[in-house]
Amino acid sequence: MILRSKWGRVAVTAVAVGLVSIGVAGPAEAGSDFWIAIAVSKSTGKVGYGWHSSLTRAEEKAESYCGVSDCKVLISDRKYCIAVARDRAGQWYTGWDRTEAGARKSAMNHGAKPTVVKGSLCH
Repeated sequence: MILRSKWGRVAVTAVAVGLVSIGVAGPAEAGSDFWIAIAVSKSTGKVGYGWHSSLTRAEEKAESYCGVSDCKVLISDRKYCIAVARDRAGQWYTGWDRTEAGARKSAMNHGAKPTVVKGSLCH
């Protein structure tokens, strides 16, 4: 898993199972042959998603689909479900889990209340 801290990279190792949850569903499997990424714009709150066999390409897609020049990837992974949330002060938080509901809950539990999930993605 790759997390972004102050827009920098931090690597975290994880193991999980999941389903693709953005319009495409598939059988659960341990790990995946593709990376998933979520990018956000701090100025607009827009969120973009990307997936690809290459981490670099997944992150490029997420930033491109976000559609704003300041979009940056906050979290990437190839095994876990991932999520991003934002509190009312505009601070962004990430979460991950074996399930989409768990990833969303994880992202919400890090921020000041109320924190709202802005996007999530699973394999």
